[in-house]
Amino acid sequence: MTTRSELKGPRRTPEEKISRAHHAAALLDDPLLCEALQHIEDRCLHIWRTSGPEEKEQREDVWRQVRALDLVRTHLRSAIETGKLAAMEGDPKANGGRGSA
Repeated sequence: MTTRSELKGPRRTPEEKISRAHHAAALLDDPLLCEALQHIEDRCLHIWRTSGPEEKEQREDVWRQVRALDLVRTHLRSAIETGKLAAMEGDPKANGGRGSA
């Protein structure tokens, strides 16, 4: 059985978190990746909208695909936020001199 800590992934240094944040931001800003994700989502939504009442399994498949796209985007956004927090903890000035939040 998988433990909760295994699901979170390996512990990372603040520098690794910041590096991952930059990489995640670059991916989310990459026009080709954004185009691909949007194309897949648009295709799924078209299939869903044009499906007939008897095509329940097809609708469920495209729902899972759209959900997977959302999970990818959420994971990347989470990496960005984690990197921002790591940067703020390493530089109190970045947090208005208040220390970590």
